[in-house]
Amino acid sequence: MCMHGSNIKLVDNFGQEHLMTVTPKNLSKDQVIVEAIEKHHHLYPYERMTYKTFESMIPLFYILGKGRMPTIYFQLPTAEYIIHALDLLLSGHMTMNAFNQNVNYVIKRTKVHRQWLSNLCSQHNIQLVTETPMQRLVLQDDDSFCLQSFLNRIQVPIDLLKTNQVNVDLSAYVAQQCWIWLSHLQTQPLRSIWKFIKDKDVNFMQENLLDMNSLLSFKYLSYTVQVTATKQTLNSEPILMVAPFRERQISLSYKHLFADKYGAILGLHWMMPILSNISHNNELYYLEDYLDPLNELIENDIISHCFLETGAAAINIDSKYVYPYSKAKAQMLSEHRNTVEKQLIHSSNTVKYS
Repeated sequence: MCMHGSNIKLVDNFGQEHLMTVTPKNLSKDQVIVEAIEKHHHLYPYERMTYKTFESMIPLFYILGKGRMPTIYFQLPTAEYIIHALDLLLSGHMTMNAFNQNVNYVIKRTKVHRQWLSNLCSQHNIQLVTETPMQRLVLQDDDSFCLQSFLNRIQVPIDLLKTNQVNVDLSAYVAQQCWIWLSHLQTQPLRSIWKFIKDKDVNFMQENLLDMNSLLSFKYLSYTVQVTATKQTLNSEPILMVAPFRERQISLSYKHLFADKYGAILGLHWMMPILSNISHNNELYYLEDYLDPLNELIENDIISHCFLETGAAAINIDSKYVYPYSKAKAQMLSEHRNTVEKQLIHSSNTVKYS
């Protein structure tokens, strides 16, 4: 589950801010990330809505479990975000100081998320697993990160980073060494799954999601490997993959890579939490404006179920502009949307802007 949203920003040497998921191909040759900043210390609206959606689905999990709570495998992508930042570092687009800042912010917020999940699951007698397919490769046993230990694990001399040989070739070399560790030294069943991917002749993947010379491949594939490992571990037990609609590529990659070998799974995707006319991208993950009033709306349960897209009325309450729906969404949500629009307009007089 991708978290954080636009909360953690990367600042380049020209003062321009980027999402923490920016890739080297999105940067010009002379752009270098020199600082990572945490825009807000409190939870970002995307994180709050993810929590509320997860909590609202607990009755569904109970029903699907036929009267007993299933085990929840919740993927907190700490290692995956670190690998993403490492790709920027090794390709010469991030300073070591910015890399360390980014890693610290990610690990700190992961602890907050894990604590919330643990508290909620303990209230409902849910067994929670947050181990990820990349975790033991990237992180220490206490879930901290040490660059020296990581490089030692994959047998890459740290001196390569100290001799100004930081370039795309170094990033590719580290990626190749990661594949060796994952497909030969990782614990089972993960080892066999990574090896299956490595040896599989795949030509359907887009955006270089299966590029053996790219560290970003691990970030994209890790989620699918998690689903596959769960499926293999539980054997004949049914599993349900629950994810936002924006993460539907996980289902698609599982279908193309593993369905024939491990069998079909049931996938449930909820719709984009909130649409707005404010952000350059029309979903809550990227929203950067009106965060405080939006958080208050969420906390007061005025916006309570992101899988129903209750926040589809634009958050720009001042202008009362409503973001236009596609025809399909309008047909599905028109009645519910009208109700929420009235709630948002009614609440606008009581929300304190900061």
